[in-house]
Amino acid sequence: MVLLFEDRPPLAFDVLSIGIGSVPTFDGVEQIDETVLAIKPMQSFLDRLEARLRTAKEHNPNRPLRIAVVGGGAAGAEITFCLPSRVKKLFGDVELELTLIHGGDELVSGSLPATSRRVHKELKERGVTVLLNQRVRRACCGKVELSDGTTIETDVVLWATSASAPELLRQLNLPTDARGFLLTDANLRTTAGAPVFVVGETGPM
Repeated sequence: MVLLFEDRPPLAFDVLSIGIGSVPTFDGVEQIDETVLAIKPMQSFLDRLEARLRTAKEHNPNRPLRIAVVGGGAAGAEITFCLPSRVKKLFGDVELELTLIHGGDELVSGSLPATSRRVHKELKERGVTVLLNQRVRRACCGKVELSDGTTIETDVVLWATSASAPELLRQLNLPTDARGFLLTDANLRTTAGAPVFVVGETGPM
């Protein structure tokens, strides 16, 4: 079999593994700017985060660093828990205002209710402002506008919502689910029967 490229000669293969991950979803968001930092691709997230935090702190050295995390799933909750220590490592004991925005009525959906309650309780005890049943309408110019009209001032917005499939997957002529992720069998092989395997988020989640 042969893999075709736009900018290089074809590549013959016996077995192919596809692992190009996923891309952030901005459904329903009317406007965003450079203050929004998507956590994906995760391989470069920490470097991008550090650069963005340093820029924000340089622009506003004499007031609290204001960070909003959008998405209260496992990824968003984990990042929110870890951010204070990362900020302290970079800047020392700076004041941090941290907000977690989630579109659902409970955090870490899909987990046990007791786990969700514990996560919520622990975040609040750590001084995190948790906003449930809210969606972001706009995130630009240092502000996040929510679905109920509330506006939050921010320096950095971390985007940790559910992901969607890269457009490239739709161009491979392989079976996909309704969201565009490659369909696989129990061995993570494409259901088309070709010697093509899927890694990580490239398959259905």
